[in-house]
Amino acid sequence: MAGVKTVTELLNLFIDPGIVPDVIIGPSRFSIEYGNLRMLRTASGETPHIKVISPGVDIHKFKSSKSITEKFRDVITIAYFGRLAIEKNVGLFLLTASELLKKNALLRFVIIGDGDIKEDLQELSRRLEINWAVHFTGMLSGEQLIETLETVDIAINPSLRAWSETFCIANIEVV
Repeated sequence: MAGVKTVTELLNLFIDPGIVPDVIIGPSRFSIEYGNLRMLRTASGETPHIKVISPGVDIHKFKSSKSITEKFRDVITIAYFGRLAIEKNVGLFLLTASELLKKNALLRFVIIGDGDIKEDLQELSRRLEINWAVHFTGMLSGEQLIETLETVDIAINPSLRAWSETFCIANIEVV
């Protein structure tokens, strides 16, 4: 109304159609297309300018050097990676691990990251009696992160913020 151009970061897949900014910045092409943002119109009736700013991840660093026989080993490694915070729901990851281990003892779980609730999560894994199958790596970066992620078969993001997570980009960064 004041004639000032507005910009917003797409924090979820849904923008209030009554308050459409002039520019929308999205974290992935999926978030732009799924949210039907190209259908929106600004107060002046124009289509907002849409810009995707992709994560700065060099995917070529994540090419596995494992042979085909190493990839099909008996143990399956399931990982969570990210901040260890309540809204990320890593506790659900551990509860799921507990249930899965009752059915298949050849599973291993890796929690990559650090945060305020790390000690609580370690205590939960002890109380669930699964700490033998859960490894907390702490924060990793560079080659150490790449080497660890190469051992992961399945990545899980159990975030409580389903309404505000656009597409869980962390998981696709390791595909």
